[in-house]
Amino acid sequence: MAFNPLALLSRSIGCALEPGGRSLRDWRYATRDTAAAVLAPGYFVGDGIGIGDTITASVGIGGAVDCLQLAVVGTSPIRVATRTAYNPGTMVLAGDSRFAQFFNDPSAKLRRFAGNFITQALRMSGQRMRVEKSFAVSGQRSDQYLSAQNVADILACKSQWLMIYGVANDIGQLSNTVDHFTVNIKPVADAWTATGRSVILITETGNNAYTTAEARGAVFKYNRQVRDYCRVNRGAILFDAAAIVMDPSQPMTLNPAYSGDGLHINLVAGGYALGKAFAALIKQLAPPCDGLVYSGGQVFANGGMQLFSNPLWLTTNGGTGSGVMTGTVPAGITGVSAPAGSSIVGSVSAGPMATTSSSPSRPERRVSSRSSATSSPRWRSWARAITPTVNGTSPPVRATSSPPGCGWR
Repeated sequence: MAFNPLALLSRSIGCALEPGGRSLRDWRYATRDTAAAVLAPGYFVGDGIGIGDTITASVGIGGAVDCLQLAVVGTSPIRVATRTAYNPGTMVLAGDSRFAQFFNDPSAKLRRFAGNFITQALRMSGQRMRVEKSFAVSGQRSDQYLSAQNVADILACKSQWLMIYGVANDIGQLSNTVDHFTVNIKPVADAWTATGRSVILITETGNNAYTTAEARGAVFKYNRQVRDYCRVNRGAILFDAAAIVMDPSQPMTLNPAYSGDGLHINLVAGGYALGKAFAALIKQLAPPCDGLVYSGGQVFANGGMQLFSNPLWLTTNGGTGSGVMTGTVPAGITGVSAPAGSSIVGSVSAGPMATTSSSPSRPERRVSSRSSATSSPRWRSWARAITPTVNGTSPPVRATSSPPGCGWR
């Protein structure tokens, strides 16, 4: 009598034939009716048997029960795809000095550089992403910051997003003698996306010092390869920085309002322009951040949740501008750092009413400043550039101008 292999599978999963301490789902056995009445294979999931062994199975078909002798004719391990949960709110950085300058202190990685576009993007997106780990090192080529050990460490990270930016040193040292994308970048992007995660590839913004056709051609070739890769790979996302910061009227020149040296986007106006575009991308990729501080009572004495004594700027004056900042400085600020020659004027104003499903409407306080040290001054949060002193110490606390509820992070 013919039997249904699915019925056999269903029945067999619950059978314990010599378990041997292993899961019943560890191996799959192909079987065949020993009477040769049925030649179609059935599949038994279990452990402790091998090729040549016989399985006796009672299989119900309709109202009848048939007892079958099945011979094991093949085995194979069951490969069950497992999905690791990665954090959609964190990212890993791999690159050269353009990423390394995200931190003012590259070793400790606690203080952020306000002119960096990632700093600006995180601020404008409401801190909805953070950097899990940075593998960016100034002066390194892509084969160095993507060394075998670094790639192993990168793949071990728990972030959903990997950002790769930078072949300027490759081109500066090797010009077009190496296919930088195919040899160094693509294998890592492939390995990362193979885990089910997404890579953000940034177009190369070049260097004003690239004056030869070979060097410029290497930049244009790399950017074409990045765009093509992101176009055909579902897990790859393009962030076209070159289209934002390059001067379109010149062969290869960064907008002078964005870069002070023709290589790094190190002026606040450049960080703002690139950061604004990147913030728009972040908002499509990550959910809003959690509300860390939502009450003026959440000071250190009340539970140790955070260190700042005036987290929502409710006391709008009484702070110290360190001789750099004039105007209104909220209480609790005891130091302000800024580039030489800066002249900062601060003000505090009540923002729109913030309403959430779990809290009543309340005003949001915004702190703004205007600095004459930039070539294109803009109103922006100044708090990120300061480290408040609490109880005589200088903890690694930084303020943000994040949306209502995020407060100090």
